[in-house]
Amino acid sequence: MAEQFLTLMADLDNNSQELMSGWYKELQDVGFTGVQTPGLPFHISLATFSLDDEDKAVEEMHRLAKEFTSIPVHFSHIGMFAGGKVLFCAPDMNPPELLKLHDAIKLNTIDEYTWTPHSTILIDEPEVVNDALKVFVKSFKPFMARITGLHLCAFWPTREIESVKLKEKGIGKTELSTELGLSTRTVAKIAKGEKLSKRSIQRISDYIGVPSEQLMREISNNKILQILRDEKDMNLPGGLYHELQVRMTYNSNHIEGSKLSEDQTRYIFETNIVDVGDGIPVDDILETIHHFRAVDYVIENAEEILTEDIIKELHYILKHDTKDSTLSWFAVGEYKKRANVVGGKGTTKPADVHKAMEALLREYNEKEKVTIEDIIALHAEFELIHPFQDGNGRVGRLVVLKECLRHNLIPFIIEDSKKNYYYRGLSEWRNEKGWLIDTCLDSQDSFKRILDALEIQYDEE
Repeated sequence: MAEQFLTLMADLDNNSQELMSGWYKELQDVGFTGVQTPGLPFHISLATFSLDDEDKAVEEMHRLAKEFTSIPVHFSHIGMFAGGKVLFCAPDMNPPELLKLHDAIKLNTIDEYTWTPHSTILIDEPEVVNDALKVFVKSFKPFMARITGLHLCAFWPTREIESVKLKEKGIGKTELSTELGLSTRTVAKIAKGEKLSKRSIQRISDYIGVPSEQLMREISNNKILQILRDEKDMNLPGGLYHELQVRMTYNSNHIEGSKLSEDQTRYIFETNIVDVGDGIPVDDILETIHHFRAVDYVIENAEEILTEDIIKELHYILKHDTKDSTLSWFAVGEYKKRANVVGGKGTTKPADVHKAMEALLREYNEKEKVTIEDIIALHAEFELIHPFQDGNGRVGRLVVLKECLRHNLIPFIIEDSKKNYYYRGLSEWRNEKGWLIDTCLDSQDSFKRILDALEIQYDEE
């Protein structure tokens, strides 16, 4: 490309500017500043022109501004290019209105590369950008932006030439109601910010061409669940979500024989980096990472009715890509194919597992009001059935977490230090239910202490 040139840029809305500026500040705070042009707003470059065509480029920009209204753009992914020197975030592939805007440019360009819509976050040497990517990936979440204007700059040196706003797309309530296939009353709710049905939200998302999850936020009546979801979305360190992930993953895996310490588990969760030294089995590391994902799945699906499919999905998340998954007879995400024995006692035969699970869930889901004792009983019966070849304990404890969150009960994490009491309670469940109930309630008290430390209020059952 010529040393001096013009660039036509599509400017993003103020909310997107604030969001992306926040991500860049997070990079700055840990030492990444980059060599990108300072002072430029975050944007999507549309085309480059010869410096000699400045007057024509200004005319072209104004022509485009008359033809196009503001354009919604869903930024969904991040990456590196230009030999690893550029860190960027980018919209979904081929956003139609943005493509139309780019294709409408009539002035001859001097672009050397195929146009790829993106917004630059950082420019630096590849090794620096690669390290910055590890930080950025923890913060980035897909977001909805709008192209609200165009501006023209000259490089190098940088010189702002002119900018112009795109018109906002206007539409009346009656017209919008007709196009959406919704009542005018429902359309009025949009303006008031009132609750909408999922059907209505889906129609709106289809109309403007963005994923429905970008338009809505479900608020749970369960305060603890809502805190977990909010902190998960924010990737907030040091909060309840953080502690739940680390403590439950460490204890649940350690009960099953994992060699990772709690500090090593915490390091993997906080940094997304595996550096635990020699002597740690690969599966211990994989199953730790998988358990983090499984807890996320529980939080996301906590309010769904408990089904065999959900339980199988938890097993798949935990066990896929492990050594067990390479065995022809080991069914990842499916019930066991071979009979197994636990603690010297037989479990439900493979041919009978589906029937036993179906009956267990039917009886449980028919309860009008589920108590903590009901969830403990569900857990005990699940472990006695032992539906999977391996991973039953971890899946069962994840089910407990899900159902506590579903029924607005304080969860409990079985700690490794209580393993012997826990195993005794499971083994003797049919003879003496109090042992397992006492162990679980004691573990619930431990969870309450976490809530107290974080000053999160809760109702005593």
